[in-house]
Amino acid sequence: MDNINFMKKHAFTTSKLNSLYNNVFTKAAANAGLSKPEADVLIFIANNPQYKTARDIVIHRGLSKSCVSKAIEPLINKGLLCIKTNKKDRRFQYLSITDKANSTIEILHKAQNDYFRLITKSISSEDIEKYLYVIDKFAENAVNELTK
Repeated sequence: MDNINFMKKHAFTTSKLNSLYNNVFTKAAANAGLSKPEADVLIFIANNPQYKTARDIVIHRGLSKSCVSKAIEPLINKGLLCIKTNKKDRRFQYLSITDKANSTIEILHKAQNDYFRLITKSISSEDIEKYLYVIDKFAENAVNELTK
């Protein structure tokens, strides 16, 4: 496959996958009483407990600073998220999920599982593993180039 066909196929596939994910996840967010950005922030923290700051979400999830900032306040007001300030350095604020968020997170996890089921229909687990291996290599190559 030549580079141009690869890029066209990659762009088309990524666009379709993102569209379906956004469709499924936006509906789940609404069912949970959240905006899509609120749901994105909440599920990111739930799925990635090693990341605890708004900056982590911006860097690792790729959401804009303003999107993350606007989502955090309503999540706190709804009792789904709380902030703990570092006593030694007040500039650092750590986000944590409250127990009240558990049922909301279940709704969002179900949406992620539904999305996975939809995109992997009729694909063998071996092919899914190969795909994951290849995209991990793509990401590794990208990180290596970006950190030069």
